[in-house]
Amino acid sequence: MAVGRRALLLFSAALILAVQTHAQSSSSGSSVGDGTGVTIISNQGSTPADINLRPFLDPNPKNPTCAVAARVVLSSSFVTAEARAQPTVSPVPSLVLGAINFTVTNLNKTAIKSGWILSVEVPDKVNFTRINQGELEKTVYNKSAGDKQIPLKSLYMNQTLQAGHKNSASIAVLLEAPSQAFTPTSVYLNGVQCSLNLTVNVSALVPGVPIPANFSLAEAAGFISVENGVIVGTDGRPIVLHGLNWFGFDTQSTTVDGIYEGSSTITGDFATVAYRISLLGYNSLRIPFSFQTLFNLQPVSYTRSCTVTSTAAIVENATPPGVTFTNYGSVPPIPAPPQGYGNGICNSYLPNDSVYTRFLYVIRYFAKQGFYVILDNQLNLDPTAVQTPSKWVQLWTQVITDLTSDSITAGHIMVDILNEPDSRNIRWEASNGNLGATALYLNAMDAIYQVSQSTLFLIEGTGQQSSGALCWGDGFVTDQSYLQKFGGSDPSPFFDKLLGRPYLQNVIIAPHYYGPSISKATSDYSGAALVQRATRSWGHLTASPGYCSTSDSSDCYVFPAIIGETGSQVESSQDADFYNTFIAYLKNTGIGKDGQHSAVPHVFWWAWNANSGDTGGIVGDDWLTIQWRKQALLQQINGLTTYAQNAADGTLSTSEQGPIQISPAPQASGTSIPVPTRSPALSNVSAPNLSPSPGTSPSSPSSPGSSPSSPSSPPPSPTAISGGPTSPSSPTYSPVPISPPTPVQVSPTPTPPLAPVNPAAAGASCQYSVGYGGGVWLTPLYTGTPTNNINLYLHASGATSIPSPYTVTVTNTIYTQVTEVWNWNANLGGVNGAITGIVESGTLAPFASNMWNNGFNAVGMSTSQATDFIPTTVSINGVQCQYAQGG
Repeated sequence: MAVGRRALLLFSAALILAVQTHAQSSSSGSSVGDGTGVTIISNQGSTPADINLRPFLDPNPKNPTCAVAARVVLSSSFVTAEARAQPTVSPVPSLVLGAINFTVTNLNKTAIKSGWILSVEVPDKVNFTRINQGELEKTVYNKSAGDKQIPLKSLYMNQTLQAGHKNSASIAVLLEAPSQAFTPTSVYLNGVQCSLNLTVNVSALVPGVPIPANFSLAEAAGFISVENGVIVGTDGRPIVLHGLNWFGFDTQSTTVDGIYEGSSTITGDFATVAYRISLLGYNSLRIPFSFQTLFNLQPVSYTRSCTVTSTAAIVENATPPGVTFTNYGSVPPIPAPPQGYGNGICNSYLPNDSVYTRFLYVIRYFAKQGFYVILDNQLNLDPTAVQTPSKWVQLWTQVITDLTSDSITAGHIMVDILNEPDSRNIRWEASNGNLGATALYLNAMDAIYQVSQSTLFLIEGTGQQSSGALCWGDGFVTDQSYLQKFGGSDPSPFFDKLLGRPYLQNVIIAPHYYGPSISKATSDYSGAALVQRATRSWGHLTASPGYCSTSDSSDCYVFPAIIGETGSQVESSQDADFYNTFIAYLKNTGIGKDGQHSAVPHVFWWAWNANSGDTGGIVGDDWLTIQWRKQALLQQINGLTTYAQNAADGTLSTSEQGPIQISPAPQASGTSIPVPTRSPALSNVSAPNLSPSPGTSPSSPSSPGSSPSSPSSPPPSPTAISGGPTSPSSPTYSPVPISPPTPVQVSPTPTPPLAPVNPAAAGASCQYSVGYGGGVWLTPLYTGTPTNNINLYLHASGATSIPSPYTVTVTNTIYTQVTEVWNWNANLGGVNGAITGIVESGTLAPFASNMWNNGFNAVGMSTSQATDFIPTTVSINGVQCQYAQGG
């Protein structure tokens, strides 16, 4: 039956691909051969299916009289010492800092006089800590306590909103929240609901991804699947998944982390890093993500000038010590690199319309480079499944629908439905008014199976920390006598229901298993005790008879297993003891062979990321140097070998082989290694304008320990929120602090050359309005000299759109220095009355139907007043724009 089903899927996919190939053969575009004489056209772009592309917003009113554009900024996350003590690499944040920039316009036929009130609704408890140039009437919003709206008052409200969208006002607020779920759901102007949209384009075209020449039609049409308990690749043969976790789509990085590092492609270009990972022997990636990040945040642009690293240098970097390999000229380059690759501009091909568009592109790229990809919803950071479980199911359906519309991608993806349910106190059964893992898993799989019958599902354990689970993600004990004796949540009802589902064969058990440095285990982490612990929880599910129904003992099923997360600095003797036993257990040999479980070769190491503070990465802190002791450990687990090892028939040096014997690394105390820094201070994250009061200087937000309603320090500058302007630089990685760090100090040094301008925008007519600080203030950097924040609101006023990227030039003879910019890339430092920069993601639609806000902090002359800072001219691509007074 399994073979027949697979044959049907293969036939269907082959037919789809053949039709696509035939349909595209007459269209323009580059083509590649598949090695059989058949030409496959590079996949064309596609638009995401319009299931629900504004999932976190309330429906807009019909015929609205006002419009609000909201830009959501996720700044940083902090965890308590208690959270760091949990058995995970991803503790739940105790505090999330962010900001929202509201741009308000009047669509009515009559003006709205000054003194108007803007009120917002948000989905969770939020503490609004600061507002630009104004005050907050009520600072804490708690939806669960019955709060309906929170009014915001700013000096920008002391202006008239002219009729017919002729001007606008910008209001920015800083906030503290318990999670990433702080995007406003609705906004009201004087009590009347406005249309609300985010400044992201999640329905933008996803660029096409070329198909490598070595893809055969049969492989391109295949699906990763399970047959008789064995995971089978797209070519129909059993495979071993050599996997890495690579996070970033779950944080404000808005892409896989690290591509902001270094000045050359070997660390700073996405496609090059993916190539390095493949040369190291990995064929699979697990990509953590947050729905809040995908649909609500503006993507950070990583497009920048960089030096192209040669293929030989890349392969040399991926060649282990003790391996002799010199024939670098024979190494094949990146198969089917993205358009524009190798032109001296890193990441120019990554979409900047929305994080979701970028996510789809990245996953499709991985699939067409031959990687199998696990999509992992990080419940630890993303509370969507708990707060709005029906919406969470819809979003999973959205993602799978959009990814499986491409046949090659459909064959290479798997779904890790719910990362570490323990992180949100989810048990197998419903508890504390929340759905249990049983309902969440089954609801998601039921829905996803309707749109993709080939997708594999990974299931993590939960609710058994009191009954021997090693860490979060473990917890599959079904032994009733054991559960009665030691307590713990029972997964048997889940498995009973699963036995009757049509997708049973698609389900894989995916525990997380860490050594003492992460699991905090003080006993039973090595030797026979660990073997018994693992088999009791999840190992018994992998060997006959597997799980048997509680109502019919003859109805049994044996599950395959994947280790979704394991990792370590490989520096402690306790972790060495753990891995020496765990390796034997996974290989089902020696001390690990207990006759009650099957070998488990599929392992996903945590993580590629150098900024995983507790485990470190496969790369060192420079994102360049390979940590060969970790590669050696993975070689022992499942035979991971690099390209150079295979080509040279080499092995790791003797010192890297054999039992793991490690001297304990120095640590501050007997406590655990700090949690990973999941929030690098990205230097080109845009931030809203938050003007400090006159006579004060920017400073950081109040610390978690201070009074939320009355912070003692003035509002931070944009840099304090997001790390500063323009050019990507090397973030500093350290344990997640309990209190917020001091603001990043911006150096007045020029940025690298800016990206080329989109020539299609030339000649388009444009309009701008201006918002500026109600006063000027003195900054310690330029003592005695006035500075001011300027917000520009750009429109395409004619019948032609202005597509991004485009060049904006702002002039005013009083401008002498630029200290900060947001929402565009402009050089910092000394200026001579003119500021020029690139808006990389902010296409302007015709007839002023949308707007783009970018801004800067300018230093003026010693006698400058607030109004003196209004720009004299603003131009886009050299065409001067018309000034619309107000804003």
